[in-house]
Amino acid sequence: MNKKQENKQENKNARGLFILIMILSVIVGGIIGFCSGFLAHNEGMLDDLIQGVSLLERLVLPWGTILCTIVLLAFYFPLYGKAKAMFRAWDQEDEAAIESAERRLELFMTIQNLLQILCFFCAGCVLVDFYAMGTKLEWITNACGILGLFLFLVVMVLTQKNAVDLAKEMNPEKMGSVYDMNFTKKWLASCDEAEKIGIYKAAFAAYKSTNFTCMALWLLVCLGSMFLPIGFGALVCVSIIWLSSALGYCLSAMRQSRPSSSACGPSSF
Repeated sequence: MNKKQENKQENKNARGLFILIMILSVIVGGIIGFCSGFLAHNEGMLDDLIQGVSLLERLVLPWGTILCTIVLLAFYFPLYGKAKAMFRAWDQEDEAAIESAERRLELFMTIQNLLQILCFFCAGCVLVDFYAMGTKLEWITNACGILGLFLFLVVMVLTQKNAVDLAKEMNPEKMGSVYDMNFTKKWLASCDEAEKIGIYKAAFAAYKSTNFTCMALWLLVCLGSMFLPIGFGALVCVSIIWLSSALGYCLSAMRQSRPSSSACGPSSF
């Protein structure tokens, strides 16, 4: 079988799933369009929905910054504490024990990253309507939201420092301080080839996920703008994220790839 025949067979094998995905996309788009049209013709229900979201944004979500700090500490003490205890009791021979400790640190860092995003989202809810605050309750709520953000950042840095320092004790070859602006670069440089390959694979998976998410957000913003005051800014933000992700990947791929390869092909999701 020559390359032309091989390409034809690969396209044939993948065509069925591709058509199914396109059909499902049309169905989902139709459902979203129907729901949007239904809300547009029921202005009372739409107004109630907007008021409910506004109330949630102004009086509830700002407290999420404090909640994120509490949740972060709730995960930090058992995960970091157990990992540290396991490392201190390690007999230098049981690899399963040290791997279990490392997994606990990795789990904590993952939770921390997710909570950081949620915390910034909750803090953003404060700034969105900052100049529209009128009642005393709104001022108190938003002030607590901002203070909660600063508290979270302090706790995040300190807990991250402890987790990274413990990881460096477990792996003496690792380098870098959390306080160093070049921490990521130094940490990556101290990783071995297998670890770097794992990081690169994870980065490519993140790139594909970002492409898919941006496409979904673009569709959501375009449909939602027909019936809700989403505005032009949302579309600009989604497009900037999409462009920066694609451009960053393609430029990096061209630098890293061989001249004869075509690493920057069609965007995949």
